[in-house]
Amino acid sequence: MEKEMPEELSKTYREVWYYLEAGEWLNASIAASHLAGLDPAGNENRELAGHVRKLSEVAERVRNGSKRGALARLEEVSGSLPRLSEMASFRSLVASARYTSGKKGVLVSIITAIVFITVCNFAGYKYVQAQPINTDTQIMVNRAWLGLKKIPEPADFLLLGDSSCLNNLAPGAVSDRLGGYVINLGNNAGTSLLMDAWMLSAYISEHGPPRSVVVTRILSGYGAVHSTEFMANVPLPWGYWDTYNLAPEWKEGEIADLLIAKYGVLYSNADVLRERLLEPANLFNSDANKYPASIYNHSYIAGNKEQKQDMDINTRTPGSYFKNFYPSADATKAIKHMADLAREHRFQLYFTLQVEWDEAVKAGLRTEQIAAQKKYLSRFTDDAYVHVVEQVPGTLFTREQMQNPNHLWHGSEKIYTEGIVNGIVAIQNGLTAPDLKNLGLTSVSLDADSYQPGATPVVTVGVTNTDGAAVSGSVSCLLKPSGGPDGYWTARAPAKSVNLEGNATGEVTLNLTAGKLDQPGLYDLVIFLRQDAGNLSHETRIELAGKVTVK
Repeated sequence: MEKEMPEELSKTYREVWYYLEAGEWLNASIAASHLAGLDPAGNENRELAGHVRKLSEVAERVRNGSKRGALARLEEVSGSLPRLSEMASFRSLVASARYTSGKKGVLVSIITAIVFITVCNFAGYKYVQAQPINTDTQIMVNRAWLGLKKIPEPADFLLLGDSSCLNNLAPGAVSDRLGGYVINLGNNAGTSLLMDAWMLSAYISEHGPPRSVVVTRILSGYGAVHSTEFMANVPLPWGYWDTYNLAPEWKEGEIADLLIAKYGVLYSNADVLRERLLEPANLFNSDANKYPASIYNHSYIAGNKEQKQDMDINTRTPGSYFKNFYPSADATKAIKHMADLAREHRFQLYFTLQVEWDEAVKAGLRTEQIAAQKKYLSRFTDDAYVHVVEQVPGTLFTREQMQNPNHLWHGSEKIYTEGIVNGIVAIQNGLTAPDLKNLGLTSVSLDADSYQPGATPVVTVGVTNTDGAAVSGSVSCLLKPSGGPDGYWTARAPAKSVNLEGNATGEVTLNLTAGKLDQPGLYDLVIFLRQDAGNLSHETRIELAGKVTVK
């Protein structure tokens, strides 16, 4: 039997690809499941079965007329199975998944049943306004916009971008070290940079300019163009793109498609109502008011806990990560618009470079792309308001630290966030007066000589204002394994504000409630003294090596 097994595996493997080439998706899924059962210890065959099963499910939904999110899912599968892209059957499935507006059907329906359609469409529109989400990508876009519209107070820092912003940047460290209220409005790479520019324009129109804006998108995301599907889900009146003087480069028929997608919910590719009616159990379980709660707060946690994706530099998997850098016209228009806003309103605008996979970078497979991105962004930067930010220190991430080449695994986001904050601090320290160090440290005391694993240390910090004028700012601290970088911190104290009159002193008590000291050993205590300098900050970092002992 052992001699026959490789032959049976090979035969079943060929059957899987035969069915895929024939477009027999269900049979391919059955064969792939059988293949995985023949080789339970084979990760490659098990992963193939998972991808083919997902492909079969998408094909069935498309066949039944449910196309929402299908293209994104097909792109994800083809990224894991590049061979699919060469198959006529797969290209045909992709073509079937694309939205067609069916204008003749719309016209006939209006002529034959205008009253009925109008009433149903209006009812559907009202329903969609209250229940606007039914796919993962729609959730991300709507959460971002609803979070923007429902923020409890004006924000000091806006974190804009795609899912790499949402997964890789934790607001807590940004707030602690740069000051103020921070919200992460990351959404989806398919929205293009125009979505970031529209969100920034909408925010300024409603609240005035923030102190700083950070834009984090994956390198390949700069090539994304506007999507009428995502544009239709923006909760703003028709023509918002013209309101902000930021219309995309329209293709023929797109405006009509967008009109149908935004208001003609019975015919659009954003047909939430139709999807819900196919799954009536979910008809009323997505109140839009529930969405912004969890991701717009003073959190130190981001990261991704979804199943890890295939990463292979030999087969260039996933393919999107290895693409050349080709920015779209939409990206150029959006970045110029945001840069102009930064200079007009005098706020800081930072474009970050994405997380990078160590194997790919060391193999030279990202050198040209990264260099091209930096050169492109240099067209928009200046010394005062618009900057490109790299991690300090520069960190490459292992496959164990990543969910995929664009998303960090839960816990690794601390490293990236701290590196980006270090880069921003370096820029802001350079923009403020070199001698702006009026806040000084006078004393540091702990509430215990040593700690048990799991303890929450309390640090009392004495500060002084060495200048004759009043000073405002904040104090925060973290603990890290002795000798390690700040990004590997294990416990952290949220910042507390400081306001001192001229030549005055004071004390600040910091509770290290974020994270946990769960391992015995020596820990370095790092204290950050942040001083306000107009819309900027100036930071002084003090490291006390081996200050805390855990026994």
